[in-house]
Amino acid sequence: GVNKVQISPGGRYCAGADYSGAIHLWDLGSGKKVSVLHPMDDESAPVSSFYVRDQTTVHAMSFSTGGDCLAVGSDDCTVRLWDVRTAVAARNNAKESLQTRPVKAFPTRRTVVMDLQYTKRNLLLAVGKYT
Repeated sequence: GVNKVQISPGGRYCAGADYSGAIHLWDLGSGKKVSVLHPMDDESAPVSSFYVRDQTTVHAMSFSTGGDCLAVGSDDCTVRLWDVRTAVAARNNAKESLQTRPVKAFPTRRTVVMDLQYTKRNLLLAVGKYT
């Protein structure tokens, strides 16, 4: 099931988080799923940066003002950023897997990320709960 939904500011994309921590991205114009934003199983990636444990809960999603970046916060105490345009282009051009890695990850040590918002100036604000 889906536990969190966010529409991009221009109304082009819809992001929906499932209970495994994966973010499914749909193009609202075509109605097609264009990407699954989830860290890939990559042995070379630092565990602290990209690993999402099984059954993590996404509490927060926010598109940047232009809709080209998606920030995601979850109970694994990490904020992850995805470049939406790159995720969609990789899928369309290479016809490869829908799965895409985050561009950047920010571990918060022990703070569960409960809310994320972009300001009009494209600054990212985060609110957490210390555990």
